[in-house]
Amino acid sequence: MRIKWLLLISILLAGYASHGQIRRVVGQVTDATDGKPLVQLSVLLKGSTVGVVTDADGRYSIEVPGSDAVLQFLYMGMESQEVEVGERNEINIAMHPSTEAIEQVVVMGYGSGKKVSSTVGRVSSVAGKVVQARPSASALDGLASRIPGLSVLNYTGEPSEAGSIRLHGAGSLGASSAPLIVVDGLPVSTETLLSINPQDFERVDILTDASATSIYGSRAANGVIYVTTKQGQEGEKASVMARYSFGLSNLASTRYYDQMQTTSEAFAMFEELGTVPPAVLENLRAKYGHNNYQWYKYYYQQNAPVHTADISLTGGTKASRYYLSAGYFYSKGLRPLSGYQRYNLRANYSSRVSRYVRTGLNLGLTYDAAQVNPDDPFFSASGPAMLYPSWRTPYDENGKEYPKQIPDTEIINPKHRASHVFNTTHTAGLTSLAFVQVEPVQRLIFRSQGGLQYSSSLHPDKTLPTYVEAAGYGSAGESNATSVLMINSNTLEYKLDLFDNHHLTPLIGQEYTYSFAKGFSAQGSGFRDERLMLLGQSAPANRRINSSWNEGYFFSLFGRLEYSFQDRYYLDLSVRDDASSKFTRRYRNAIFYSIGAMWRAKNEAFLRNVDWLDELTLKSSVGTSGNSSIAAYQTHEYVGPSGIYQGKRGRGIVEPGNPNLQWEKQTLFTVGASLWVFRRVKLDVSFYRRHTSSMLMKVPRPLTSGFASIQGNTGRLNNTGIDLRLEVTAWQDSKGNFVTPYLVFNYNRQEVEKLFDGRKFWRVPGTNTFYAVGRPVEIYYPRFYRINPDNGKAEWYLANPDDPSEPQMDPNRITDDATLYTSQYQTLGKPRYAPYIGGFGLNLSLWGVYLDADFNFQLGKWMISADKYSTENPLINRGKNQSKKITPDSYWKRPGDRATYPSKNEPLWMGYDSRMLSDASFCRLKNLTVGYLFPKSWMQKTRVLESAKIYLAFRNLLTFTKFDGVDPEPDVMLTTDVNPATKQYSIGFEINF
Repeated sequence: MRIKWLLLISILLAGYASHGQIRRVVGQVTDATDGKPLVQLSVLLKGSTVGVVTDADGRYSIEVPGSDAVLQFLYMGMESQEVEVGERNEINIAMHPSTEAIEQVVVMGYGSGKKVSSTVGRVSSVAGKVVQARPSASALDGLASRIPGLSVLNYTGEPSEAGSIRLHGAGSLGASSAPLIVVDGLPVSTETLLSINPQDFERVDILTDASATSIYGSRAANGVIYVTTKQGQEGEKASVMARYSFGLSNLASTRYYDQMQTTSEAFAMFEELGTVPPAVLENLRAKYGHNNYQWYKYYYQQNAPVHTADISLTGGTKASRYYLSAGYFYSKGLRPLSGYQRYNLRANYSSRVSRYVRTGLNLGLTYDAAQVNPDDPFFSASGPAMLYPSWRTPYDENGKEYPKQIPDTEIINPKHRASHVFNTTHTAGLTSLAFVQVEPVQRLIFRSQGGLQYSSSLHPDKTLPTYVEAAGYGSAGESNATSVLMINSNTLEYKLDLFDNHHLTPLIGQEYTYSFAKGFSAQGSGFRDERLMLLGQSAPANRRINSSWNEGYFFSLFGRLEYSFQDRYYLDLSVRDDASSKFTRRYRNAIFYSIGAMWRAKNEAFLRNVDWLDELTLKSSVGTSGNSSIAAYQTHEYVGPSGIYQGKRGRGIVEPGNPNLQWEKQTLFTVGASLWVFRRVKLDVSFYRRHTSSMLMKVPRPLTSGFASIQGNTGRLNNTGIDLRLEVTAWQDSKGNFVTPYLVFNYNRQEVEKLFDGRKFWRVPGTNTFYAVGRPVEIYYPRFYRINPDNGKAEWYLANPDDPSEPQMDPNRITDDATLYTSQYQTLGKPRYAPYIGGFGLNLSLWGVYLDADFNFQLGKWMISADKYSTENPLINRGKNQSKKITPDSYWKRPGDRATYPSKNEPLWMGYDSRMLSDASFCRLKNLTVGYLFPKSWMQKTRVLESAKIYLAFRNLLTFTKFDGVDPEPDVMLTTDVNPATKQYSIGFEINF
């Protein structure tokens, strides 16, 4: 009997030994996107408390009880994985980024970062890689289609163009509507952001609602764009990244230039209209009739080069982390005298000096050289390139290029201009932020930081006396502009847990900002010798000297209280007291506040086990902020030169001051929801109402006062809208392959609620800008009626003199007086700003091949295409090319004709009226990137490289628009002779080792 029991026990022990014996499993965990090892990643034995973390090489070693053990791999920003051990002793894992990876931790103004799941404020985040690897100098270019409500437009095709950026429409009629831009806690200008290398960006967070922005107080009325630059990780193995790309730049579209007349069409028009004498026309036909030259191809360079190069070092030690980088960017402009070159250095370093103290320094150095084409219009007095005679060419009968000026024209060889006209602006810049963070007791954090933004620009310009248009007299000038911003902030934050379920985080802080700007310029002319062109060598009568100086101060006290309960209910309160030197002592201070709440409904018991629902979060906030973005010293009178008495220059008040000037105020209400279902469909939608009052505007005054206007506070403005972002993971697998289309949409309705002095409307003097109560900012222009079929005269509607915001289209109230119509401004019913903006695209990664396609659109955008005055007025622009729209059948000839243009007896065929209004809605393929990430196994064989990829990048590859001007994108009401947008093709590579 004893033998039987012993045999049974032996069998059981043998079975346990074969299936449950403890053994060791080892392996390495890497990032699937770049092959880098993941440090401090958690490896857990499922169903137990046993776990280890990976070392500096991403390696781990863990004991498991048997083949049926399951290992869990967990890492912030990565999709968690579970792997059954089986009979393996080595398990290597490649972790893939989570679809939520870029929204894990955000910076909300001051204090420590927070997980987005516990952030009450509305934050839209974009990973740094979205703005990288693009053939564009501006990092903002990559945000154009990604953020709901964010409008990013370029005014021109200049490589150094900083562009226009707005969030949720224009929030003011007089002050700036640009968002506050913050880089690592340091406020910077749009121009400074342009000079920073996008390759250094870790992420970009756009703060949109009051709960997120009000902690910034006066500077956040138009939203906040917070840029976080790269930083290493403690214990991370040092790695080097090198990247280079080469591209070519061309016009985004040639459609407008291609619609100009050919030589035969132009000659036929001259003959038909009699704008060129018959003998002269016959001579032109005989001499040049065989030519059909397109001058825009000569004026705009084709295949202009674009270079980018970057190298960086990232890593960390046990107690520190660092990031060092150097970058280079060069883009040749398409117009003559146009280009942009930039050099960057960055060093980010932080260290745990002790258990309680951490210090850090973020330092960025930049140098750029920007050359902006000075032609306005093209070739100055020569007129637009599209009007150049197609029957002439820049080459003589022997095919040799004319070295200076093309005979019998005003056209100048661009090469001659480039060698005789110099206009490059050189700018050196510094951004620096240093901090010390002390945690004397657990969860009590004191942080003090100081920042500096410095920029100095030198702009020498010179025109040599040998330049063909200089007539033997050269000119020279030099200007310098220096700006400095210094900031210091101190915060104290305490994270308090009460009874496990209640969490409080109070924060108090103080901030001081000082800025100044200094400018100096000098010009001289009359130089006869290009070797002697120093300013001191010009005649005293030909010299001009100017200088400027202004400074400003901000002082702020602020506080914030965050509360959460059971990871379900959240409440944020903030208050800020701002003082600005732009206002007198009486009105210097203003208090701004916000209150926000969030309900994470998914964490409720009745939804926690609903498998198809992954997230349901509701948010709402209301708060105030201010705006003081106006020129300095508007509260004081300006004294300057005023008249001459007995040969001496007098002094007088040249600008009135307004000591009662106050803060522009804004109240923002937002409510929204985030929904994620089936782990595939993510929807984020919100509604907002943005109310601006006491707007900072130039208020008109009777001319008897001596001034046409004075800066004041007046009026109210509303922006109401909806934001939506939809992202669908159409397909994915366990190896990290995925296909994800997305849609971003915003509708914004603007309304002027009140103007000054009880007025219902107001036209800004000297502009086409009108404001009318109850309407958005709209385009006002004389409204064209028709070409009278009886006499061939143009006719216009008479506007309502008492209220031009009421459209008048009564055929009994018209005029055909071409000298009168220009005073008949009335609304055309088209908004100045597009009410519908957004983007859509596709991101995919399939077995090493990745693709990002981003379309950007603006709908309901309208502009005045004033180029029509040049291209559709053959009787004014005699002997010049015109649009193909002008045909023998297009103008009036006899009674009864229904014509586009008037009789040839009428010199004005196209006036500045509603015929110039054009639908500038557009959709652009803003970015298309296709790349290939080489397999990790290939990299391991090199024993040097950790990852490598190659890619093709395209910018503005396709444009869809009905706009009949040169380019639909400029953020202006009227466009003429615009330097159009460009498209780029580039190829690049990136290696990590």
